[in-house]
Amino acid sequence: MNWRNRFNKRYFLTTILPVAVVILATLASIYFINRQTDVTLGSNQGVSYERAVVTQVFEENLTEEDISGAQTGTQEVELQILSGPYKGETYRVTNYATYTYNVVCEPGTRVIVVISTAGSEQLVNVYTYDRSIPLFVIIGLFALTLCVIGGWKGIKSLLGLAFTFFCIILVFIPLLYRGLSPIWGAILLAIAATFVTMMLIDGWNAKTVSAIIGTILCVSIAGLISTAVGHFAHISGFTMADTEELVVVARRSGMQLQGIMFASILISSLGAIMDVCMSISTSLNEILEHNPHMTRFQLFRSGINVGRDMMGTMSNTLILAFTGGSLTSLLMLKAYGISFNQLFSSPSIATEIIQGMAGSMGVFLAVPIVALIAAQLLTWKKKEHPAPQEIPNGQDTPALEQPAAEQQ
Repeated sequence: MNWRNRFNKRYFLTTILPVAVVILATLASIYFINRQTDVTLGSNQGVSYERAVVTQVFEENLTEEDISGAQTGTQEVELQILSGPYKGETYRVTNYATYTYNVVCEPGTRVIVVISTAGSEQLVNVYTYDRSIPLFVIIGLFALTLCVIGGWKGIKSLLGLAFTFFCIILVFIPLLYRGLSPIWGAILLAIAATFVTMMLIDGWNAKTVSAIIGTILCVSIAGLISTAVGHFAHISGFTMADTEELVVVARRSGMQLQGIMFASILISSLGAIMDVCMSISTSLNEILEHNPHMTRFQLFRSGINVGRDMMGTMSNTLILAFTGGSLTSLLMLKAYGISFNQLFSSPSIATEIIQGMAGSMGVFLAVPIVALIAAQLLTWKKKEHPAPQEIPNGQDTPALEQPAAEQQ
């Protein structure tokens, strides 16, 4: 067996097989979890959302607002249905353009319509713009950019991203409906997503193991910090948006609402922590490759120096992401002239602060934790597999010592 066959066998046993086992286990979980019917707040029987295109505008009574520039009013339009059981049929409907549903129709405008069926009658209303084409275009550009610039690793990164997305939609959320603790569910999601993503990118080696262990530890620490601070700050998660509707769902399904906010912190900080852990681990591996005589402590110090440059930008990433998500709330609080005491004790603001701080602390702690783990594993690998000694130019290769019996 030559070196290529040995390499292929090792790659199969250490990378392809573990990833395949995790993916198959996830698929089995998806099958068994989604056999049950989820609890819904309302019935969609007789109601469908279909794609349509505006073929003609008969009359319109629109007024442009001075502040927002939005046009509000009514329009009489003709629509042709493009999907569903009523595909190809045309309807003349009244479009009500409001601030909430601000859809201004022109010939050729693609929209989503609500078709309510009662017996043989259909009531058609314009719901919103059909945004599927622009969204598919930007998703395609994202995938193309990742694959072109990242090459084969970019393709594997895309596969890891798809795995994480399907785990959230088809495993994590259904498990919450079955009564699983949101925090434990988020930790399991983080473990599976981290393992599959990093194994796909780099396979089984010391730097990948360091990044996986560091990511799981730091995400768990961020969750513990947010849980502890939330307990002392009396943040239970019932102050989140859509809480009243979720309470109804929880009563029907057994969903645990207390940990949903902290689970969201774990998931939202996972990407940033994973990025820092892999970056530090990869940097230390490259440093050791070019300077194999570095000691464990020197390698650890190098990891700290690399991580310090990353801490500021990554903390800004998390805090700005949470701030951007609550920008509308901040504008409204400013408009009402909220005092500092009222603002700082607001449940929504306290939640955002806990999210930003806990996630950022997870990023900060990733620097020493991963530097320590990587320094340990990488130097241990070098000791287990020392590099062959180089022979200076101009010197002959030393002869192999002969057994004493042959020398006589």
